[in-house]
This record gives sequence, C-alpha cells and structure tokens, in this order.
Amino acid sequence: MQSIFQYCKKNQITLGFALCAAVLSITSNLSGVGWSWDTSDYVAVGKNFAKDLTLLDATGLPMTVRPPGLSILIAVGEWLGLGVNFTVQILNAVSAVIVVLCTSHLLQLANTRKFIT
Repeated sequence: MQSIFQYCKKNQITLGFALCAAVLSITSNLSGVGWSWDTSDYVAVGKNFAKDLTLLDATGLPMTVRPPGLSILIAVGEWLGLGVNFTVQILNAVSAVIVVLCTSHLLQLANTRKFIT
C-alpha cells in the first residue's frame, strides 16, 4: 500500500485533470444546479429526512421509486447548514473527481495488462 504522498507524486497529471474537472463542475453550476421534477423529489426527500428522519416525498408518500442515497447526502448537507444548492455543487465536484481518478486507474490497468498478456 503506497502512501498518499507517493500516490500524489506518481499521479500528478491525473490529479491535475481531477482538479480541472472539479473546477469545471463548480463553475458550470455557479448560477445554480439544474432542477427537474426528478431533482425536486430527491431534494424533498432529503429535506424531510433532515427534518424528521423520514423518507417521504413532496406529497407526503414514502419514496419507493428511487434509491435514497442522494437524498441522504442532501440531508447531511442540510444538517451541516450548507443548503441544498451548495451541497449538490459539492457532490457534483466530488463525483467529477472520482470519475477522473477511476478512469485513470482503469486506463493504467488496461495498459499494464496489455504488456503482460
């Protein structure tokens, strides 16, 4: 297992792309994140979960159609006092970084296996 410092030194270009992805994600959402009826459902469930730990949608019915993961992350942002828009912006930036890092790792594995087999 390599340390975080060794990883950073070895993967400077990848980390640069990950930082670029996070910055692009944040700047593209400066005027707010895109809202749809789907988003409003997730936010309603997240706000209800933050308020009284229930997974109810905007109509007061249990949310059974979608997984509650995003709603619970929105609730965590509410508990921390970040607000919905800022929480979703943070989630978007973190997701962009994770996509870049995982893609880089998969490409490194594919390149390694090409020379092994």
